[in-house]
Amino acid sequence: AGSGNDLSFNSSNGKITLSNPTTPGNEVDLTNYVRLAPIKDVAANYTLQTGDSGYVIRVTSNTDITLTVPSGLPTGFNVSVYQYGAGAVNFSGSGATIYNRSNRFKTAGQHAGAGIICTATNEFHLVGDLKK
Repeated sequence: AGSGNDLSFNSSNGKITLSNPTTPGNEVDLTNYVRLAPIKDVAANYTLQTGDSGYVIRVTSNTDITLTVPSGLPTGFNVSVYQYGAGAVNFSGSGATIYNRSNRFKTAGQHAGAGIICTATNEFHLVGDLKK
């Protein structure tokens, strides 16, 4: 028994702690169940890799860069991309087709975000704060 204030979550170690009562063994280890998206900083042109799936790509460049989406990434591959610096992120396919309903393939400005997911073999859908 306890109140909502008796539980705390430590995101650095993935454990929930019961603070009342404070007894040994009052932690629940969720490290195998909770996955925080890792962040990868990119400062220049970059080609996505299979291991990037699930990452947040933070583009720190102050000049425009190209983020290349190659063929061969698995269906379900997905990343989030954020224009952290002043430089726009241009999305380009290399052996892969990128679809966007409005034919927009460039981040719209600093702090714009976009998501890209592989929905079929070598086919990707790009959504987010984009411009032509």
